[in-house]
Amino acid sequence: ILYQEQVMKIANMLASFSMAQADILRMAMGKKKLVEMEKLKDDFVQGAKANKISGKKALKLFDTMAQFAQYGFNKSHSAAYALIAYRTAYLKAHYPVEFMAAALSAEMDNTTKLVSYINECKDMGIEILPPDINESQREFNVIGNSIRFGLEAVKGVGSAAIEAIIETRGNDTFTSFFDFCSKADSRRVNKKVIESLIKAGALDSMGKRAQLMQAIGPVMDAALKAQKERSSGQRSMFEEQQPAFHNKLPETEEWSESERLLMEKDALGFYITGHPLNRYKEKLKKFSVTPTSEIQDLADKEDVNVGGIPIKLKKIQTRKKGDLMGYLTIEDLHGTIELIVFPDIYRESANIISQDTPVIISGYIDKSDKGLKIIAREITAIEDYDQSADSSQSPRKGMNRRARPASSGRAALPKPPQKLTLTLSADMGSDNLSSLKNSLSKYEGNKAVAVYLNIVRPGEWETLIVTEQQVDPTGEMIAEVEGILGKGTAVIN
Repeated sequence: ILYQEQVMKIANMLASFSMAQADILRMAMGKKKLVEMEKLKDDFVQGAKANKISGKKALKLFDTMAQFAQYGFNKSHSAAYALIAYRTAYLKAHYPVEFMAAALSAEMDNTTKLVSYINECKDMGIEILPPDINESQREFNVIGNSIRFGLEAVKGVGSAAIEAIIETRGNDTFTSFFDFCSKADSRRVNKKVIESLIKAGALDSMGKRAQLMQAIGPVMDAALKAQKERSSGQRSMFEEQQPAFHNKLPETEEWSESERLLMEKDALGFYITGHPLNRYKEKLKKFSVTPTSEIQDLADKEDVNVGGIPIKLKKIQTRKKGDLMGYLTIEDLHGTIELIVFPDIYRESANIISQDTPVIISGYIDKSDKGLKIIAREITAIEDYDQSADSSQSPRKGMNRRARPASSGRAALPKPPQKLTLTLSADMGSDNLSSLKNSLSKYEGNKAVAVYLNIVRPGEWETLIVTEQQVDPTGEMIAEVEGILGKGTAVIN
């Protein structure tokens, strides 16, 4: 099923829907109105039975039609969509850097899409460069085979400030922090603008961020004097002493990585030179954690584990008892997702989710008219979830970092892996088999798990073999094995 008209025709011919009823069904599916779809589902099955179609077949057909809502469109639009799809694919294939720069520029006000596109760039091997006062334009621009952040993406830097910076810079470059402050129009490029630029990393070529932030006051005072003298036709003593100002940035300790990333998040809406979750990559790979970019593909009520950093918490009181609960948004390396934390879980996890503590959350998918969310069943701080394969070890005592439901939840928090399943073709060559054996041998260790081989001859048969091999399933090992067998062939259970 590809077109909306097909759904209408199926409902009309097989379930005896009028065309008006069929159009209501089309709209309900297109808008994912689950309550209305459920009512129409009963009508569809009854109508199909009246036309001597079994209830089982009618249900299967209805579910197939419902899936169409994720991609279907009007038949009259098909030619236009085909042309747009062709042009888009052509540009992305032949001009990937330019294409992604344009895509990023088109979504500068949408942080969620920006994060998604930046991750896409990483997958394509395109480097995203931080904003730079000497190279950035208003929008994202191409620098060689990389993309430079646009100044418009920096929060607190308005159109007037950007225009002043680009005009003043012209075809030249700012040589120092003082040079920038003295040349840029201080009425448009004020202290708050410069603070935002420092936080975003746009002035990294002029000094360390902590130094620049501490130097704003004295350097701007000196720069303002230089601007006044220049406007009155006097030669400024500060212009002659630019090297001294450049070298006299205050000696101060640079921000820690966590401070730097928080400042970037404040200025850009996301992290760019790193991510707080990077240090937990290996730990997350060991558990069944689903990236936020893949959550949409899961079925309603399906169990799921996600890992991320709480970035937004909306607290509300329940109507009956007045208990506190929350709507929690977390961010991982791929995007964001909203979770519902009911009172029993909220009471035990409030100290975790109210701060920037990376967490693993176990729950299940909830798809409704209001959009997709995850219902939280259990919440644990990542740093307290033991990385070793000894599942009996508890989080550090006294930390009060684990939140458990009063009753057994739909999905328990991910347990340390018990086996590694590798899928390979029955026709796999001896060279690849030898490479696989060597790779597995390299990763034998104390945190060993059993290796299972799922040998497949597509369309004919498959068999699962338990080997005597045991490995330490690190992210590096998974990448090496999938380099031999193909992406997605190594699964930790």
